[in-house]
Amino acid sequence: MARKYVKTFRFWEEDHREIDGTINEWIEVKHGLVGKTIARFELLDIKLTSEVATSDTGAFVLVLIIYTEMRI
Repeated sequence: MARKYVKTFRFWEEDHREIDGTINEWIEVKHGLVGKTIARFELLDIKLTSEVATSDTGAFVLVLIIYTEMRI
């Protein structure tokens, strides 16, 4: 049975250029595990939200990756 998961990443506003590379790298690692430690991996959705935190921490982008995987 495949289970649904949510992977989260938080990037500070000044690091927004790293978002695509980090997400793609994470997805490639998951695909590389298929047939080894997981039987199936399916990406369902990716959501990006911009949040404004307090003046102490600054603004950040929250990335939610919704996916399913079936373990071997």
